[in-house]
Amino acid sequence: IGGTLDDKYNLPSSFQLIAQLLATFVVVLSQIDITFINNPFNGYFHLDWATYSFNLLNIPLSLVFPGDILIIPWIILFINALKWVGGSDGLIETNSLIAFVLLFVLGIRNESAVIAAISITTAGLILGSLYYNFPPAKIFTGSTGKTAYGFLISTLALVNGAKVATTLIILAIPIIDALITLIIRYKKYRPKNPLELLRINDKSHLHHHLLELGLNNRQILLVESSLALLVG
Repeated sequence: IGGTLDDKYNLPSSFQLIAQLLATFVVVLSQIDITFINNPFNGYFHLDWATYSFNLLNIPLSLVFPGDILIIPWIILFINALKWVGGSDGLIETNSLIAFVLLFVLGIRNESAVIAAISITTAGLILGSLYYNFPPAKIFTGSTGKTAYGFLISTLALVNGAKVATTLIILAIPIIDALITLIIRYKKYRPKNPLELLRINDKSHLHHHLLELGLNNRQILLVESSLALLVG
């Protein structure tokens, strides 16, 4: 709903962030919890210091502290990392397509029929869209698709057994691009708060730098998607 309204009325970044947070809180309150993350050296980091389970209108809900707090920046990061990478034709679609195909592989490995089915179905839908979005684009995904892809990828990773590190690697290129861009913008503009930082719109992203090097939209798509596929 937030993405559709943004596409129609070009709403401010504060509204988009509120819509993203509302969607995130649905996941936080649901039974999708982060109870641990893998320790790369040995064992796990347990994040279920306190657990609260309750029913609302016969819907089972749960809160896990501090694990569920991490869900908020996790989902917001993925949504916006994918949104920001979309400054050139086909970039959002190819990055999302690669991510969903790799999540499908993870779903098969973990014998999760739900993850595998949702991932490969969404990958097929994106592939159909990419036919029209390949440079030069005839149809654009818009805010609706951008937010939906990032939300689905981040949430499927949680359902898939908190594959936090794996999913970060799958979307490493958009996430690194987003973080570097935020750092550059903060150092350059010195915004007073996070909302001001999100409102800044300049040419700090990877695709902007590739354009400056003389690459066209199709070459940028092939370079970035190849990098994403190799890393993934």
